[in-house]
Amino acid sequence: MRARPVWWRSDGLPGRALFSSDRTDGVSVAAEKLSGEIQEHGYWGGVRDRIPLAQTDRLDPSGELSLETDPSTGLVTIRPHGNLCLIRSGQDWTETDGDERRMYLEDVEPLLHAGMDFLRDDGLEIGCYANRYLRVTTDDGVETDKSFGMSWWRSLEDLETWSESHPTHVAIFRAALKYLSTMGLDARLRLYHEVTVTEAGQQDFRYLGCHDRTGMLRTRPS
Repeated sequence: MRARPVWWRSDGLPGRALFSSDRTDGVSVAAEKLSGEIQEHGYWGGVRDRIPLAQTDRLDPSGELSLETDPSTGLVTIRPHGNLCLIRSGQDWTETDGDERRMYLEDVEPLLHAGMDFLRDDGLEIGCYANRYLRVTTDDGVETDKSFGMSWWRSLEDLETWSESHPTHVAIFRAALKYLSTMGLDARLRLYHEVTVTEAGQQDFRYLGCHDRTGMLRTRPS
């Protein structure tokens, strides 16, 4: 059976990325250079402080999400409202070993996985339109020691609220703090996240032959 395609078109995504080391990932590999160490991290609200526009704009949702279906092809096109928020958050434990590797895989990753599953299955009720938790593989399909979560949110504020107060993220945060406080400067786990807030018209999501929980299709009224 031939798989039917899914399209996602993006145009000019303004955003900010944060890395725990000088190694880039995601769209940041295209950057000419990194900014160097910053102060706007390690506290609730740091992501908003790293977005220049957020200093003068709340970046609240504007307009309405629209959906169109082509009756001749079944192609569904979703055009989001303004200030849709995207986060891509990654983990790289390639260089860990011994107790550090065990601590991450047994104490931290299961809680991270549980949080990602919650957003995938029930995130809509708290403003998470869609979430995927993915393992990076080689070109031959072999799993690497890298993973990332990618999710679309109704707003930056909804993302912040989940991060600050929801039990699933609080559990992840506490486990990560224990891990990092135990390992200190010897920690070899590499972390990053990229956050983008898009204007209306910068995103189209197009689906053909997909089940109703695929990506942004979850926002479609039942």
